Amino acid sequence: AAFGSSVQVDIFRVYQQKCPDLWTSILQGGFAVMMCLGLPLVILPCKSQVWTFFAQRQRRPGGEAEGEVGETDQVPLSAAPYAIQAALTLLFALPCVLVPLTTGEARFRIFMLTLTSTAGVWMNLLLPAVVLIYSKILPSNRSGRSVDMPSLL
Repeated sequence: AAFGSSVQVDIFRVYQQKCPDLWTSILQGGFAVMMCLGLPLVILPCKSQVWTFFAQRQRRPGGEAEGEVGETDQVPLSAAPYAIQAALTLLFALPCVLVPLTTGEARFRIFMLTLTSTAGVWMNLLLPAVVLIYSKILPSNRSGRSVDMPSLL
């Protein structure tokens, strides 16, 4: 709504106007294939976190004979049953398919433009701060030295 109707988010429409040929369609299809093939790489950390939260722990052998409590290991996602792995994939992939279908192409593109712009701004603001904290502040705190604030700015 804030962008109005002046937003042109379909970059391939611009390419199609300048070069209306088969190569633009091939380029657009290539980007779509890359997005589809890259989706599992985006989903895998999410699946792993959900699995870690719900998975049961296995007891390591040994330790119980002497009266000690055995240590536990987390069951890895690769050892999960296939049905659970498929359900987790559907849990994360299905909304990616349903949201554009339910909102419509124009609204979804404006939503994605807003979302990616916001994420880009946050990344540009937060990433340098996180790097600074990790490289300067945390090592100083671990070694017991005080942080030299003027040098950080």
